[in-house]
Amino acid sequence: MAKDLGLAQDAATNTQSPIPLGSLAHQIYRVMSSDPRFADKDFSSVYALLSEEKLI
Repeated sequence: MAKDLGLAQDAATNTQSPIPLGSLAHQIYRVMSSDPRFADKDFSSVYALLSEEKLI
């Protein structure tokens, strides 16, 4: 998922199209992929990560 969001971010940058929520999602998935507890999980574990970090 992080790779796909990165590709979308690159496409948006190349076309000068702002995608603020896409950028935020990409940041979240980069954090998840660097955390061994979440690296092999899918998008349904975003809530678990954010609630653990007290971000929601």
